[in-house]
Amino acid sequence: MDLKLNKELHRNFEKLKRLRKLKEKEPDNTYHFWEKEISKCEHNIVEVVEEMLKN
Repeated sequence: MDLKLNKELHRNFEKLKRLRKLKEKEPDNTYHFWEKEISKCEHNIVEVVEEMLKN
């Protein structure tokens, strides 16, 4: 497994967990667009996994 991809995957998972926790704490926070950030992070995870599967 590519170490760089593994680190990137781990980083994205950690970010996703943090975003979900923050969203739970502040669901009515209109300043931050939780769903957009979470979706972006999930998309990054899918891209990394696809790249890992290619190798």
